[in-house]
Amino acid sequence: MLLIVGCLAFLFFAIVTTRSELKTYDPDGMAPHPVSKFIVAGGVPFLVACVMTYLFIFEGGASTAQLNAGSASRVNVWRLWFSLFPLFLILTAGSGVTTFVWAIVCAARKSSRPNLGLAAGACCLSVIAFFTVAENFPSA
Repeated sequence: MLLIVGCLAFLFFAIVTTRSELKTYDPDGMAPHPVSKFIVAGGVPFLVACVMTYLFIFEGGASTAQLNAGSASRVNVWRLWFSLFPLFLILTAGSGVTTFVWAIVCAARKSSRPNLGLAAGACCLSVIAFFTVAENFPSA
């Protein structure tokens, strides 16, 4: 639940910030599009939150195989989670390290300080996503 709330807060922050940055954005310049930094920073945790919400809330799957017994569709959900778990764990760990380094760079460089809040928020979101995935280890 914390991951979903964090993703929604990050999405709100992205929309508010991007709307103000789009007014000064020059498409012919060298700067990347303002939306791109939010996609890079929050893309992995948002993807993980969406997939986990679908699998565990909408499909009713569980991370333990015995709790899915008796329903072929829930067993398939467990198999899908079993195959996605290592990928999501690696992606969220990589996202956490990357956004942590980005936050350090933003704190050190004066020109990047306006992005410090975004970098810190993305780092927190990646850490929450990592522990959410790790907590739902697929067990038999």
